[in-house]
Amino acid sequence: MKKEIEKQIIPTYIENRLASYSFGMKFCPAVIKDGEGYQLRVIMSGGYGKTNYDYFECDKDGLVIKSPRGMAKEFNKRVRFAKLDELVEEYKKKRVNQF
Repeated sequence: MKKEIEKQIIPTYIENRLASYSFGMKFCPAVIKDGEGYQLRVIMSGGYGKTNYDYFECDKDGLVIKSPRGMAKEFNKRVRFAKLDELVEEYKKKRVNQF
């Protein structure tokens, strides 16, 4: 039996790991609308000095199509994130978890 796709807001433990970054003068928000979908950058490990990032990629309806290593079983094609347009607006200029 195929599991139904679960619709949920971004879990707190993921939202707390969202990360923006700056590259020279360019600011890159943690959550962006990327073509026909969304991309959420999260910190996977590290801190000051060396930080490893990974991404959640969602389609235009919020269905997670790619998630960080170790989270695929939990999220890929099983979870649809809600309110992504609101997150894009919220994080458009917000600097979070920058090292």
